[in-house]
Amino acid sequence: MDIKKTPVRDIHGLIQKDYKSLYQQLQKTLGNDIPFADIQIGSGFYVWSDARCEWHQMIAASSIKQDFVISALTDQRQAIAQKLGEDTADKLFTYPDESYIYFNDDDGEMHVLLTGWGFKKPVFGRGKADMQDINVKTGNPVSVSFSYDGERQPNYEFGLRLAKQVKRFVTNDLGVYQYDDLQVGEHFTLVDLNSNREFSLDIVAGQSEYDFDITNYTTVTFSASCDGQPVSGEAIDLDYNGKQYKAITDAAGNAAMQLPLYPGETMAATMRGQQAEDTVNAMGNHFDFHFDSPTPPDIPEIPKVPDIPEIPQEEPKPEVPKIKVMVRNAKGMPLPCQGIRFAQQDHADVLTRLDSAGNTYFDQTAFTAGPVPVTAFIQGGSQVYAPITFTLDAGENVYLLQELEDKSSAGTTLLEILAVVLTLIFLCVLWYVFSNFIVGFVSPFIASLLALL
Repeated sequence: MDIKKTPVRDIHGLIQKDYKSLYQQLQKTLGNDIPFADIQIGSGFYVWSDARCEWHQMIAASSIKQDFVISALTDQRQAIAQKLGEDTADKLFTYPDESYIYFNDDDGEMHVLLTGWGFKKPVFGRGKADMQDINVKTGNPVSVSFSYDGERQPNYEFGLRLAKQVKRFVTNDLGVYQYDDLQVGEHFTLVDLNSNREFSLDIVAGQSEYDFDITNYTTVTFSASCDGQPVSGEAIDLDYNGKQYKAITDAAGNAAMQLPLYPGETMAATMRGQQAEDTVNAMGNHFDFHFDSPTPPDIPEIPKVPDIPEIPQEEPKPEVPKIKVMVRNAKGMPLPCQGIRFAQQDHADVLTRLDSAGNTYFDQTAFTAGPVPVTAFIQGGSQVYAPITFTLDAGENVYLLQELEDKSSAGTTLLEILAVVLTLIFLCVLWYVFSNFIVGFVSPFIASLLALL
């Protein structure tokens, strides 16, 4: 993979040796950790390449990431100087400008690759090195904050871990520190200097604010019993650091919760009106509630009331059984709200009304069971109903009276129509006979009268 390509005329070597053979010797001496790219010369260009991973140009990274790279490059130079000597290290780690430095930290470790090693750009008079290969970065502001129990911490000191050191930063009065040019895809390790906890800061596209929770927690446990038995499913209220919390006891009468740790603060727990206080402890706190069932109050003895003589009660008169009569029309439907009169020879008539279901009732003693029929006369309504007769059977209390359908009405109507038709035919025949008689008698008389005249 080609990393860098530069015209031969733009740079010159500081090492008077064949670079290809020198690279092979360095590779044998330094092994896979060699920080130098392979070099090839041809067609007027120096070409450096390395295929161990995908390399990123250092000058395209943020200033903080560049500090990482330079720190790692410095560490490698010192390690190589111990093996090859300071003079050789000085020559090897000479490069035209910072655009020849590459890095890769995708696996969390910083790896550095140097192209243009052992070269520099010619400087004439008071001129400056040619910076045409250096890419201009675009700013990407990123803000970092640390929150404890949901609140950002102002003037909070934290660290950003470099290769072998931690660079310190402090948030502002609003609890925010802003970096101006962190680039998408960069990875950093932040350090909480109070607890030495580390947090990963990975810059992703579209996100500019990163907040890290540094809350320390403590555990609070509860137990509750009544008469030696666990109290389950009941609430425990806790007042702590100006906030209210609630816990519910389980089947064993226990409960637990995690709370932000504020050393020295007092917490107050309340259950069934019973309150307990304790100072928060980083190792945890426990509240134990015990209750006793209330003693029932003494009930005063009520003086005995003298016996009251019993008043003899009249024996209830036996109810007379009822006869139920269901009255229906020819289609089996009830006749609601109709009056009805029942009659039997040698007995007084009984007047009743049909209820909404078409039923009515009379006493069983009102009529005599046997062959003498009882006649029911249905009264009222828009239709006249023919009387219905039935006989009472001993032991039978329910009767169904259904009106028979009047099938004669249609036949009567047809007979009436037929009579009218026959009458019309008779009148027509009679008129025909009469008219012929008149014509036969009067015509000769009129003819004779006309002849005399």
